[in-house]
Amino acid sequence: MHPSHFSEPEDRRGVRTEIDPSQGPLIVSVMRLEPVKNAVDLVDVLEIVHRERPDVVCVVVGDGSQRQEILTRIGLLKLEDSLLLVGNKSQSWIASLLADADVVVAPMMGRALVEAALSGTPIVAYDVDWHSEFVSANVTGVLVPSGDCEAMASAVLRMLDNPENAITLGDQARRVAMDTMSREVVGRIERKAWMRVLPLTGASPLGTGHNEDDREGLGESGW
Repeated sequence: MHPSHFSEPEDRRGVRTEIDPSQGPLIVSVMRLEPVKNAVDLVDVLEIVHRERPDVVCVVVGDGSQRQEILTRIGLLKLEDSLLLVGNKSQSWIASLLADADVVVAPMMGRALVEAALSGTPIVAYDVDWHSEFVSANVTGVLVPSGDCEAMASAVLRMLDNPENAITLGDQARRVAMDTMSREVVGRIERKAWMRVLPLTGASPLGTGHNEDDREGLGESGW
């Protein structure tokens, strides 16, 4: 995971003004635009949110086969100025955007869910796949039934209407992420695993360290 995600959220903010000069509430999602990610649901979620909060802007990082389908639906619902598909971005840019956001929406995320938690921004996620292992309902975020756009939109609106509670959820999510996914913790787990495996191969445990590849990524292209 890129080191920028572990830096303090307040130290990495700044890209918000590039995409949302109005400085209204900002929702962010990071995902491949594919059916398995429930990407199209984001359009319906924002349309519902806009009925009560027309000032909200949603930025989606990532690309995929459903890009044109999503753009068409955005046009039909007249959300062109409110739902922005920005494509793939560097990990440092994503880390800044996540820290700038008011809410992260996760219909289906992989590694990006951990990155969202590390940003200290509150998360609203579908209760699907591994999400519940990382997002504890009303402790580190909010879980809603998979495919229920109304429930997801309602949860987003509650976050925006109760910023103090949202901040608490975000802070707790970052704390859990740092405790379980920091480089130091992951490094210790990896070293213990290597020390168990290497004797079985006859290899020496010396020199088993490795340099993490910290290249700038393309959004959630491997998620």
